[in-house]
Amino acid sequence: MLNLPRFKERFRLWGKHYRPELVACGILFVAILPLLMPGHITYSDLAIGRVADEYLNYVIGVFNEQLGTPNWFNLPRLTWIALPYMIGKIFGNSGHIFLVSLIYLIFVVSTFSFGSLFRRLVADSKHPLSEVGLVVGALVYALNPWVIIRIQHIFILCGYALVPLVISWYWGLLGEESWGRSNFHVPLSMREWRKFLLLGAVVSASFAGIHFGIFIILCMVAMVGILVPKALWVAIKRRCLFSWLVWYGLRGALTGATFILFAAYWIMPFVMSIVGGIRPSQNNVNAIETVVNFSRAVTPSNLLLGISYWWPQFDHTLIPQTFFIGGLAIMGVGAIGVLYSRRIILASLAGLVLFIATGTYFPSFAARYISMVFDTMYPFGDMIRDPNKLYGVFILPAAIFIAYGFTALENMLKKLLSSDAKIKVGIGSFATVGLFLWFSPIYNIFFLGYYYPVEWPEAYDNLNAQLEALPEP
Repeated sequence: MLNLPRFKERFRLWGKHYRPELVACGILFVAILPLLMPGHITYSDLAIGRVADEYLNYVIGVFNEQLGTPNWFNLPRLTWIALPYMIGKIFGNSGHIFLVSLIYLIFVVSTFSFGSLFRRLVADSKHPLSEVGLVVGALVYALNPWVIIRIQHIFILCGYALVPLVISWYWGLLGEESWGRSNFHVPLSMREWRKFLLLGAVVSASFAGIHFGIFIILCMVAMVGILVPKALWVAIKRRCLFSWLVWYGLRGALTGATFILFAAYWIMPFVMSIVGGIRPSQNNVNAIETVVNFSRAVTPSNLLLGISYWWPQFDHTLIPQTFFIGGLAIMGVGAIGVLYSRRIILASLAGLVLFIATGTYFPSFAARYISMVFDTMYPFGDMIRDPNKLYGVFILPAAIFIAYGFTALENMLKKLLSSDAKIKVGIGSFATVGLFLWFSPIYNIFFLGYYYPVEWPEAYDNLNAQLEALPEP
């Protein structure tokens, strides 16, 4: 039987703990309000149709004659569209509500996902947690200009949203906190079993956007390479090498098994397509001219601030200078965060990714980049043929350092001012102005322009009525 007072208390504590994420989600809800205006979003890949069933049928109808690769790319999306589809059905099978619900779901997942990783990093480094820093970092990750532009390719953001969460959870399952005092005690707790099952489901769902699904797998492999040797050295000192081997062997097997458990429904059509002799790739035309064209909008400032997509869809020369002032101010706080957190290796990796994302912009690097695209083993070359997608990798450490930077500013001001409330208001005001100047020009172009709902043409209704009136063949 439900214990109502206990439930209320747990809910209150949950709300207090996740207050920064809830504040960020509230801001993001305000941001999507223009998309809820009457009409339908029809821009680019967002033109899913008038009713929610139309996109569901597109995903479910996978068993075509060729077992073609679109099956593989669409099936992992079922996990993501389930809740928005039900919401759309509640509102009269509305494709519009379905789509806006999906966009907001991605924003919410991005926010809590970032919060999970940043909290773990803060706990690991023994730094105090700044609520303002977490809110700003989460907003940067969930709604930066790159995300605003890429909403039109909505499913790439599904994998993007889950990257921090997978890193955080896998760190918790393999890191020192899980074996530190137990000498690699092999049996798993019920909490660990649940975490592995959830991890398998999350990694499977990340393949709704294949690029970041593969990136998540690479991150997990890298974490094994970092965490396992450290644990091995401890096991040797504690003389429990066999327990270490069994401990990590069991967790490796569970990682693979839970992923297969939740991914089998989309992996099987993929495997069958390979058996049928169909190459597991989209029908992309990879030519040197194509790869060079993907870097056509790259400049150092455009790249750093998230607007280097090869098809700008707006005149970059008309962007106000305030966009660059606000963006560079927020990135400047991120530079402070690098010094404050002392995570130099992470900052170096972020810089390396950002440099590769220049594509063919620098003549001295252009030939090397083209070679990376064409000569790297599939699918890694195809993944970076559009260098702008690498910005989605770069912005995670950038958002982390921005959150650290605001934490540093808050701690510095505490030494000068006694009022904690005034410090938070001052830092929050600075962050609000900086983010507004950075985000608003791109937000206005897309949310108030390209993505803004339009009225359904009356001629479409008339034609649809005529088609439905036709007799069955």
